[in-house]
Amino acid sequence: MMIPDIYTGIIAGTLTAVLLTLLGWLYKDSILPKLLALFYRGPNISGKWSSFHSRSEGAEQIGECQFQQLATKVTGKAISNKSRSGIPRTRHWNISGSFSHGKLIIHFEDEELPYYIVGVGIFTLSGDGKALIGKVMYEDRESLKIEAKDFAFRR
Repeated sequence: MMIPDIYTGIIAGTLTAVLLTLLGWLYKDSILPKLLALFYRGPNISGKWSSFHSRSEGAEQIGECQFQQLATKVTGKAISNKSRSGIPRTRHWNISGSFSHGKLIIHFEDEELPYYIVGVGIFTLSGDGKALIGKVMYEDRESLKIEAKDFAFRR
């Protein structure tokens, strides 16, 4: 029994679309980042960083963060042990963002309450590569206001 040409065309078109979608996804999420990493010549911020609620050198450490960088893509995990108001509280954060031209732009969210406790940050890498200084912006759950506060990572 022969399959009519119209059905052959529909099946071939569908399979081609699925194959191209899979290849595009693989290229975008797997192959392209690795190719970009081969040619990336900027600073690498991967590693362990201490975190502070202040830009000041002598500020009290409130947690730590582990960044992973592949070309300009940055992911990470952070732990904070104290709230902005000084209350001891441990939170675990997921971080994603990008690093380019000495600027780190991140999105962070609480692991236990994703989409509820979230924020963004923008940081500048110091000349010696040992500090990321900037601001974070988030909704303060106590006052229910959007806050923009100083923040720093140091290694």
